[in-house]
Amino acid sequence: MASPSIPPEVQNEITRLKNEVLAKDETLNQLKFKTKSFVDNMRGELAAEKKKVGDLEEQLRRAKDASAGGGNSASQAPAELTGELEALKKEVATVTHRENELKAKAKAFADSMKAQLQAEKDKSHKLEQDLKDKVAALALAQASVASSSASHDLLSLGDPLPCSKKDEEFSALQSQLQAAQHELAAMGDRMRNADDLASHRAQEATRAQAELDALRAASEQQTSRLQTELITLKTKESELESLLSSQKSSLGTADAAARTEEHSRLEEAISKNEEMSHQFVQYKIENEHLQKQLQDKDFLLEHLDNYRQRADESEDKARQLSGELASLQVSLQVKADEAAKSCAQCDELRRELAEITALYEKVNIGRSQSDIQLAEAQSALSSLQSVQQSYAAAKERVDELSKQNMGLNEAIFRKESETNALRVDVHKLTADVASLQDQVSASRSDSSSRRQQSEAAAADKQKTEATLRDVQGKYAQLETKNQELLAALDAMTKDTAEKRQKAKALVIALTNEKQSLADARSELQREVERLRMELNQRNVETERRLKQLNDENSQRIAASSSNIQGLSDEVATLKQTLAIVQESEKNQQRAKELANAKREVEDANKKRLAAKAETQKLAVELEGVHKCLAHLSEHANANCVSSARKMTKLQDRVGETLHVLEKRAQAAAGGKKAPAAGNQSEIEVEDLREPESASSSRDRPTSPVQSAKKAEENIAGVNERLTLLVDAAEKLCDMALEQNEVNLKDVVVDKVTQLFTQCFSEKLRSAYARVDEPEFLAPASNQRSSSHGDAKS
Repeated sequence: MASPSIPPEVQNEITRLKNEVLAKDETLNQLKFKTKSFVDNMRGELAAEKKKVGDLEEQLRRAKDASAGGGNSASQAPAELTGELEALKKEVATVTHRENELKAKAKAFADSMKAQLQAEKDKSHKLEQDLKDKVAALALAQASVASSSASHDLLSLGDPLPCSKKDEEFSALQSQLQAAQHELAAMGDRMRNADDLASHRAQEATRAQAELDALRAASEQQTSRLQTELITLKTKESELESLLSSQKSSLGTADAAARTEEHSRLEEAISKNEEMSHQFVQYKIENEHLQKQLQDKDFLLEHLDNYRQRADESEDKARQLSGELASLQVSLQVKADEAAKSCAQCDELRRELAEITALYEKVNIGRSQSDIQLAEAQSALSSLQSVQQSYAAAKERVDELSKQNMGLNEAIFRKESETNALRVDVHKLTADVASLQDQVSASRSDSSSRRQQSEAAAADKQKTEATLRDVQGKYAQLETKNQELLAALDAMTKDTAEKRQKAKALVIALTNEKQSLADARSELQREVERLRMELNQRNVETERRLKQLNDENSQRIAASSSNIQGLSDEVATLKQTLAIVQESEKNQQRAKELANAKREVEDANKKRLAAKAETQKLAVELEGVHKCLAHLSEHANANCVSSARKMTKLQDRVGETLHVLEKRAQAAAGGKKAPAAGNQSEIEVEDLREPESASSSRDRPTSPVQSAKKAEENIAGVNERLTLLVDAAEKLCDMALEQNEVNLKDVVVDKVTQLFTQCFSEKLRSAYARVDEPEFLAPASNQRSSSHGDAKS
């Protein structure tokens, strides 16, 4: 027979229960963490609310100081108070709706937990029934073991047969007993672990009870603090009413002070208008003076078109500005009166604005008080919710402990079923032993027929006796082990009974604790209802007070509506006066522009005088230049006449030399006489009459232009004669080169350069150096450069 082991279904169930226990431990830790975080958040919110209360008290104190020092008003308070009350009502409605939602969620969670608890209870009942069945099976196994021991004693008296099967069965039984022993040891370990877990759960239950007590004490402290804060709020309301009466009395004094300030401001505005009118008269006088200066200086701008145009433009601008200033003076006088009226209206508007701001501060104070009350109610609700959550956590812990107890009972039932199975196996073994005894008796009855086989049977008998002795020893050992197992089983049953009693006592304590938590929850709900009723009463009182304030404020609004209309008219007039003041500022800006235009005209006149002086200086210099040009033209004409005479003389001498050279050439070779005669005739024909031109050049020109033209004509004649002379010199040189006697080209060139360098003497250079402006000397310089270039050529 194979040794029995734990079935896979049982093993799977054990693992599932272990996983459930671990999951529930994890959820319990998460719930602990959530409750701790919730308590921390509530503490933080409570600290924030305390800080808000301190800030509101500080604001109230500042408002008291401000209301004691200055004027205040209450025209817009009722509307703002009604709006604040409506907002508070909406917030209270949202809070109640949220509370109802939380209650519904808590109820659904409680129902689900109840269903889970009922299911676990059903499982525990089922496991208890299985345990009972296993205990009965174990009792049967014990009886079968006892009967098997008795039958073994009977077998020891008879003649045993070969019992190899018995050895195998006894070895299987021994292995089964060993496995059962191991399982019982494992069950003992698990029971010890279950006891430790139950004690740990009991400690957690006590800790949860302590947390519930602490939360209950905190909720009681919060309710007492809320009551004290309600009393302080009532005292603050009475103080605010006294402040309202004192502020009403201080309104009269503030009105008188505002009127005096308005009168002083009007006087300052009138003085400013007089100063502006005086400045306007001064600007007008300055404008007239500028116009006279422009009329006196018109004749100076004839030669300078640009300055004349700018002066005309400035004169037009001055006329336009004078017209604008006249119109502005009229409008300024009209707007001065309007400014006085607008200043009075501004003071009245400021007074009304101070009253409105005071009323707004009062409304803000009432709103802050209502916010404080609402925050206190929310904190009380949050504390109640935290108590409910702690109750739910404790309930979950109780359910988890009950589930763990059920799991332990189920494990005990499994172990008992395993022991019952072992007992059934022992019973089967005893039945096998009985069958073997029957076989032995049958063999004894057949001994007469088997005497022939006695010799072989004797050997077998000895072997069987030896095996029987071994089996008997093993059986004795198994018997002792069985007795030990029975004793351990009895002790285990006693331990399980004690643990059941402990679990029942724990369940009873948890149910009592659950009942106490339910009672505490009902008390907290009653406290919440009481606080809600108080809050409703306070809301009714605040509504009644708001109605009274609305009536008072309606009267004040009716009284101040006419003032507001007047203030609106005054605001319109103030806007007009502001426009007038802006226009006056524009006039001042225009006056500044006129002053700038005046300065520009003066600068233009200064520049015009400087230009006139510069033109006079240039005229003097131009006269000097004209004289210099006349002198230069005379000198150039004289030089040209003298150079022309010298050129004629030089031409005559060149002609003579040519004639001599021709004669020599004819004497040398008689075939070249005719060309030389032709050249001489050409030179003589090209000769000009220079004395007449020189005598005519002595006549002085009437103007510099004519003298320049005359000098240009003389220089052109000199250039013509110079070309003729150059041609004759080239011919002479050619002939001299042909005859290899004399080279006269260099001599002629040096002579001509000496003659023309005399034209540019130190007198001409000093005359050129006296000229400062090259613009007026362009024609003369051009003539001088052209003559110098001709000379070089």
